[in-house]
Amino acid sequence: MDCKGCKVRSSRRTEVKGKTVRVDKCMVDIVNTINEYTLYETLGCCCGHGIYPMSIVVRDKSGYKFDLMSGKEVPRKTRYYVTDDKGFYYIPEIISI
Repeated sequence: MDCKGCKVRSSRRTEVKGKTVRVDKCMVDIVNTINEYTLYETLGCCCGHGIYPMSIVVRDKSGYKFDLMSGKEVPRKTRYYVTDDKGFYYIPEIISI
């Protein structure tokens, strides 16, 4: 899955587990569905803005954190994303630039 229509960063406030967070506008429904209908808790997400692959960092009940889209482990406790020279977010474990 790749977000082709979101070339710029645009986020929207949404509530996740009682907390108000900012999420890419095109991912709000996906994040809400994951949190409501699965056993995963979303910790971070980015649509990729047509530059990087879409990523959704989740934690399962055992505490294991991984990117739901690639299945790759994301071992950090916080700050799952880093920014490139243009200010776009990506997860180093998933893609290298």
